[in-house]
Amino acid sequence: MVNPTAFCEGTCMGYLISFVLGIFVATVGVSGAAAALDKAVQKTQLYIRENLK
Repeated sequence: MVNPTAFCEGTCMGYLISFVLGIFVATVGVSGAAAALDKAVQKTQLYIRENLK
């Protein structure tokens, strides 16, 4: 038997993530979102490099 709450949890989480990302893009715009993601990638790369030393 399929657990209906498990399906709802996955679906609800997807809607929540989509909502938060939509608010973020609506606030800063597409170019602002791209710049923020680029900055996050650069910080992650720096963090990985420091940990590999």
